Amino acid sequence: MNILVLNGSPKGDNSVTMTYIKHLEIVFPEHRFQIRNIAQAIHRLEKDDGKFDALMNEVRECEVVLWAFPLYFMLVHANYKRFIELIFERNQEAVFSGKYAASLSTSIHFYDHTAHNYIRGISEDLRMNFVESFSAEMQDLMVPSERQNLRVFMENIVDACQKQVVTTRVFPKLSQPVLNYQPATPQKLTELGKLSLVIVTDSGSMSDNLKNMLERFRSSFTKTPEVVDLTTIKIAGGCLGCMKCGMDNECTYDGKDDVRTTYEEKLKKADIVVFALTMKDRYFSARWKNFLDRRFYKTHQPGLPGKQIGYLISGPLSYEQNLRQILAAQAETDQANLVDIITDELTTSTDLDQAISNFSEKLMRYATIKVKKPKTFLGVGAAKIFRDEMWGDLRLIFQADYRYYKKHGMMDFPQSKFSTRLMHLFVPFLRLGPVKKQVQDKTKDMMHRSQDLVNKQEQEKRKK
Repeated sequence: MNILVLNGSPKGDNSVTMTYIKHLEIVFPEHRFQIRNIAQAIHRLEKDDGKFDALMNEVRECEVVLWAFPLYFMLVHANYKRFIELIFERNQEAVFSGKYAASLSTSIHFYDHTAHNYIRGISEDLRMNFVESFSAEMQDLMVPSERQNLRVFMENIVDACQKQVVTTRVFPKLSQPVLNYQPATPQKLTELGKLSLVIVTDSGSMSDNLKNMLERFRSSFTKTPEVVDLTTIKIAGGCLGCMKCGMDNECTYDGKDDVRTTYEEKLKKADIVVFALTMKDRYFSARWKNFLDRRFYKTHQPGLPGKQIGYLISGPLSYEQNLRQILAAQAETDQANLVDIITDELTTSTDLDQAISNFSEKLMRYATIKVKKPKTFLGVGAAKIFRDEMWGDLRLIFQADYRYYKKHGMMDFPQSKFSTRLMHLFVPFLRLGPVKKQVQDKTKDMMHRSQDLVNKQEQEKRKK
């Protein structure tokens, strides 16, 4: 069987992801694996029509397309994203249609599911027969049971292709908003005061609706907010995956372009950051993803702590809940507060005008009183994964992260809490019949005893 592996690592053959493909080549010598380093060669594929056409011919001739990639900010690398854009821009959907597909990733299991959801959604948009995904932890190849899982994954793909299995669609087709937004002049302006607001956008991929949404939003304030347009700043290249940043947060590109300066001097000095973006396939533009990937100079540290953030989005976000989850998760892992997401999926221009006005007022109110909503599983689970990795296997490389986590109290292991350790001393006594029964009888009351005390204290305070 002819299997075309589309490699999404910017490091090409020298990547952890490709060691898994190499293992499959060894275990399944009867099948032919053709590896093409997509992310590493994206500029040649963009500029050289001959190389792109040759790749499309290889897709035509293969029986299975295996999307293989490392994780970059809850998705694939920006260069891989750009390749997906090229498929649609150059009307090559038919080349992929009917092919069997699967995805394989390597990561620390940090939002690996959102990356696989994205790739599956794209595969379904290309009318491919998507079989399944395999998400490997970077060191899984060292574990015999995980190697067996990898082999079963490959066997399932081959079996589905040979039997011409009918696959089911998981993600709905995207339906573009029908509103032709024509904004009215705001009747009431929002006072910025001493607060600073920065808008980040990518005019190179901006729809007419987003352009009008952005103008309406900017005109809603007494002082016009600054706009950072990613098409006008210098971005020398994409994240190389070199991990030079791990020791001291130094990037290979430092001093060579505007990315670090934009983050440090614009975004991090603002009280409010609003991202105005147009959906492109099931995400935003590859240039936006490049800007986001390059933020990895701060490695696994929160990117916008304490900021109020929001989104103005043109596109069918209600059909793409995977992207909505990414936005919510990004805010929580950045220790920022997601105020709202406004899209052009409303029925009338008047409704969208009102939504944007409410959004501007809400941003100011939240920034003034410094709202910080509780984290959900999206943020809590992510923090635990990073904490454990920075204490464990990744500490050697990402020493800057370890120092940051120690300094900011993020090494919050439960066994470090004295009260928890003290409580555990009494656990053996729970095996005693009378003690066990007494605890069981009082468990419901004990669960909220501390909360009752807080409420009682608040009640007494308000009586004074």
